[in-house]
Amino acid sequence: IYVHLWLVIFWQLKVRLLGNSMVRGMQPENVDSVLCFPGADWDFLLSYVCQHLIEWKSSLVYILTGPVELTVLDRSRREVALRQEYSYKALEARITQLKKYQIYVVVCTATPMHFSRYNSRCMNPLYIDYYEEMTEHLTQSVIKLNQAITETNRRNNFATPFVHSFILKRMRGEYKFRHQYLVDGLHPGMDAIRHMETVISENIPKTINKIIEELDKFCQEKMLEHNII
Repeated sequence: IYVHLWLVIFWQLKVRLLGNSMVRGMQPENVDSVLCFPGADWDFLLSYVCQHLIEWKSSLVYILTGPVELTVLDRSRREVALRQEYSYKALEARITQLKKYQIYVVVCTATPMHFSRYNSRCMNPLYIDYYEEMTEHLTQSVIKLNQAITETNRRNNFATPFVHSFILKRMRGEYKFRHQYLVDGLHPGMDAIRHMETVISENIPKTINKIIEELDKFCQEKMLEHNII
């Protein structure tokens, strides 16, 4: 039974991409389904997965959301920071719990937002003189956020899909925010979408290999426990 457990899970494995409006228009290669929930944050997306434990069993789930849902703007101080309620230990605990149902969650990195471009549609925008400063605060917060995302995936033994790397490009030790590839200062344009799709698609076989390694280790431990070997 244990010998073939990982084979059964592997052949039944469905790959899903779950996110907010950042995933609109995406269809990465080897991804079975893409679900878009505008305005959704991590808590909503993970709760959605938990509500579908039975039908989503044996799934590899990629979660992608934007900076607006994960950060907060202190308008009085014109600063942008990570929302305090996002506990990475809690996030990691939920991801670990989902593994018990053979649901493997990988969190994608986030991209910043350019306030001037995003608010250019507003008739009477507020704090316009501080948009560049606010954009810089948000960018620094997103960099910290992505470091936390990478660490969360690492502790779950998964590689991180750095989907942000086309927009927030690291050059000579510094990050350059290439906001021209965001259609409205927030959502990715076609060039960025193609890049993100490629990053996710290339991450899939790496993650599946890690899943197989974990299942193989689990099977061997169970066989030793029952003196099968």
